[in-house]
Amino acid sequence: MGTNDVNGVYIYDEGDEFSPVSEFENKGQRSISAAIGKLKDGIEALTGIKPSPWVNVTFASGWSQHPNTAQWGNVQYRTTAGAVELRGQIVPRAGYGVDETMFTLPVAARPEYTMQFPITNNSTAAAYAGIVIRADGRVQLSATGALNVNLGLVRFPQKGY
Repeated sequence: MGTNDVNGVYIYDEGDEFSPVSEFENKGQRSISAAIGKLKDGIEALTGIKPSPWVNVTFASGWSQHPNTAQWGNVQYRTTAGAVELRGQIVPRAGYGVDETMFTLPVAARPEYTMQFPITNNSTAAAYAGIVIRADGRVQLSATGALNVNLGLVRFPQKGY
């Protein structure tokens, strides 16, 4: 009796009822198996671009996420298809300075070059609010008077893409 190959396609044996034409049948079966193998490789390649799970950031001293995580969620990052996405809302530490590091991204979630993004904040005192993401992974607030920092619009190319 025949058996299934690595791709799950039945390969006939001389003991099967198709034994007089088993080699002819197997040419077709091997062709189907090769096509299934290519399809499986393609599916595996596609799963590589699925977003990674969201990962909570580790804050620098004094920085924290907004306490209402039901509304704002946790401050997190993830990689997806060669990009890095950030989300959540940060509460600055008391007395923070301009371009102070809020948290640092791991090597796999860093940009190739320093990038700057405008962000929303709920302060009328800040004429400009933005974050700077450095190639070494430091995520810094570039504003004064910001009460909260919303990361909902931040997405950038991952180093190496």
